[in-house]
Amino acid sequence: MPIRGADTLSRAYVLQFGIARYVEGVDHGAHARYTEAFSALRQAAAGFKRINALMMESITNRAIGQLFVLLGQFNAAANYQTQALKGAETLGDTTTIFLALSDIAYAYGQMGDLLRSEQTYRRCLELVTGRDSDLEFATLARLYNYAGASPTALSADTCLQRAKALVARAEVTNGKERLAHMEALTFLKAGECDSALVRWEHQLARRRNALRPDPVWISYSLSLLQERTSVRNGTNKLFNARWRASP
Repeated sequence: MPIRGADTLSRAYVLQFGIARYVEGVDHGAHARYTEAFSALRQAAAGFKRINALMMESITNRAIGQLFVLLGQFNAAANYQTQALKGAETLGDTTTIFLALSDIAYAYGQMGDLLRSEQTYRRCLELVTGRDSDLEFATLARLYNYAGASPTALSADTCLQRAKALVARAEVTNGKERLAHMEALTFLKAGECDSALVRWEHQLARRRNALRPDPVWISYSLSLLQERTSVRNGTNKLFNARWRASP
């Protein structure tokens, strides 16, 4: 925290105090102390706004939006992420622009606005294509699930082939494993549940045997396996809605 006796009206003091409150708010949020987190982050954002520290204000607004996502309040989340986006665009901060757009797209998807969600993910793709292969792959994986959401949406095959090209050039972290997940979805869309399940089970076994297992991914995969096994002989009508909203 700022030193006692400092000029509390100075820009240096407000900036230092705001950063301290930001860090405090993020820590509260990480430990599910949401009331304290909102209080600290909003205080930080107000201070940054007062001294026109636009980058820190944008970063803080994004953190507030992420808290609303955790609470399932997606409309409020999109509002704060839009504020973060405006600040980042003013500064030309490509990284924060991409992150804010990704958060906005996710919020739209959770609210059922698939058209705006897909369009926003397309903006994300434009930002990272040829610049960051991991983010490009991740965005293609998102857009894969939006095939057919609008007349201008990328086809599932286009997303898959572009993702395969990135993996073939060894430009994606854990590319083969992540690609296997997309391929499993392709089988599932085609009604080939057995082939999809084989790929998910293989990935699940690899994750369990990893040096640092990912319990969130394992839990998520188990839920998918259980769900898909139960509809093995069905029509999978809920497939697109489920996967567009998946984390």
